[in-house]
Amino acid sequence: MWMQRFSQAIYAIGLGAISLVQPGMVAAQYVPFKVQINGGLCDSGPSPSSNPSITIDGDSTFVVTSILIKRGPMNPVDFMFLSVNTVSIDGTSFDTRTGNLFGPIGGEFAVLQAADIMGMPVRQTGMTSGPGGNVPHEIVAEGPGPADIHVQLFCRSDNRSMNIATILVAGWKLRAGHVTVTYSPGQ
Repeated sequence: MWMQRFSQAIYAIGLGAISLVQPGMVAAQYVPFKVQINGGLCDSGPSPSSNPSITIDGDSTFVVTSILIKRGPMNPVDFMFLSVNTVSIDGTSFDTRTGNLFGPIGGEFAVLQAADIMGMPVRQTGMTSGPGGNVPHEIVAEGPGPADIHVQLFCRSDNRSMNIATILVAGWKLRAGHVTVTYSPGQ
């Protein structure tokens, strides 16, 4: 419903805000936002794998254009897999299994690699990405209710615990709207 209104709107782009105007409607001003939080445990070394998650919740309609993840420092031989399993939007779950978000770090012990999951290719077979679909480049969420956007990750680290250092979510929200981001750790 929001997308129909959005596609029929007349855009008036100002300094850092977008006004959506339709006949008979009051202009809704959307402004850029970013929320940065600390991550946490992605997977503990002895466990087979874990499914941590990122939940993005707003109190009104908003658009997410970036979900940037920075992993914590670790020994490169302990890193196995970090990928996206599913993305749920307003209660509807989409299977968006990707390949690894990060490649091997080539012997660097302190590299804090980062990747934006938006637009990542959905893997076709095994742990490789191939031609085909992508995680959405933008996600519009309606706002009312909990867990407007829920991203479930897949983590595997065989010897040592793997951590996510930071998560940064960015996009557009109503000027008076609020967006929160939470990270639920793996096992």
